[in-house]
Amino acid sequence: MDWWLDPKELYRMKIFLMKELKTSSTDLKSIAYVISIIIEYIKTFRNPKIWEKAIQNSPEMSLARLDITDKDAYTIGYFLSSNTTLFALNLGYNLLGNNGIQSIADALTINHTLTRLNIYSNNIGDAGTAILVHALKFNSTLTNLKLYRNEIGDDGATIIGESLKNNTVITQLDLYKNKIGDIGASAIGEGLKTNATLTQLLLYNNEIGDSGAEAIGNGLIKNKTLTRLYLTQNKISRATVRKLKDIKSRQRSLKILSI
Repeated sequence: MDWWLDPKELYRMKIFLMKELKTSSTDLKSIAYVISIIIEYIKTFRNPKIWEKAIQNSPEMSLARLDITDKDAYTIGYFLSSNTTLFALNLGYNLLGNNGIQSIADALTINHTLTRLNIYSNNIGDAGTAILVHALKFNSTLTNLKLYRNEIGDDGATIIGESLKNNTVITQLDLYKNKIGDIGASAIGEGLKTNATLTQLLLYNNEIGDSGAEAIGNGLIKNKTLTRLYLTQNKISRATVRKLKDIKSRQRSLKILSI
């Protein structure tokens, strides 16, 4: 049974089966009970705009700016766990908390088709970042992840840096307009040393100073795949900027360094 059946159709099925209960069939009673549960579950999908988007069965779905809560995310996660056609999902500018991120993360461990995920401007913070990064250990398809404007600090960036050491899937990572400082940037720099997949990294408009920028530079020396790096609007001195530009001049893969 396709989970995304029209609720009215499910209700008609329930009524039909209830009438058939006169046969005292245990199987029919069980089926009716399951359908009742499904109907109650669908009622939790309180945002009609989300429902309208979901039933379109499009390969790309934007749920941005719909005031999506953790309860809505639970249902979206359920949808993702069984969906095989969606490859791009935009959840930007919503109200997702840790529970909502957990629902999405759980789905990512099962989903094998989604390649682009935007969760910008949800204030998921370091805790939500940890939840998401852990799920990516079990995902083999997500290549583009946007987490900008999410109040991610050094703790979250450190977790991301650690994951970069082993992640072989993510190619584009957007972390701009967060609260990443030198500690987090240094961890990302360490991750870049061994990462062989990431091609684009956006870190502009954070709180990265000279030590963090130099650590990223050290990562660039050993990295062979990153082609675009954005570090503008941080706290990097002119002297360190010159050092990074010098590294770029000797680095064959890096084509764009915005600093």
